[in-house]
Amino acid sequence: QGDNAAPAMFEISEAVIVALLAASLTALLLFHSRRVKAAALPSSESVGLLVRARRSIFPKDYSGALVPREAVNRALDAANWAPTHGKTEPWRFVVFDADSIPQLLTLKREGIQATMRGPAQAAALEKAGKKEKGLRKCSHIIAICCKRVVSAKGALMPEWEECAAVASAVQNMHLSLHADGYAGYWSSGGGGGGGGAP
Repeated sequence: QGDNAAPAMFEISEAVIVALLAASLTALLLFHSRRVKAAALPSSESVGLLVRARRSIFPKDYSGALVPREAVNRALDAANWAPTHGKTEPWRFVVFDADSIPQLLTLKREGIQATMRGPAQAAALEKAGKKEKGLRKCSHIIAICCKRVVSAKGALMPEWEECAAVASAVQNMHLSLHADGYAGYWSSGGGGGGGGAP
């Protein structure tokens, strides 16, 4: 969008988009019903309620209580069921618990010191320091990673598609944790973020 005209590849009528979405949804429902068969599926109303009720809760509001590892494992399992083009499943997660979070925070500071210089480094260290108090209240911190791998056809999928798949996996985690009565939030880390960051 914006001032520039959209590329020709995106010039598609609303009717065609609706038709494509309808066809995709039908295929998804038919495929899923064959796979699940007798298993009971939640109603669309209950799924909608879960989606709308989920909220990002920030560390300043955490109680400090531990989230059971079983709930974390269920969230990770839910992440594995995210859609992915080419069946590459590019998401990778590293789980830090109460014992290893201090090590993560130390690595974060060392990473900033090793990769940044001058005022930018000072600002990043200050920001990371402010965040540490809240992060130490976290039961777990899950590092979100994207690893591009070749598909079964031997091709790398577009990077944006792999990032979208990882985002879908993270949403699945959020919903699973919320259904179990827990919450969290997605942070860029406070030390630069983005591709190529430590």
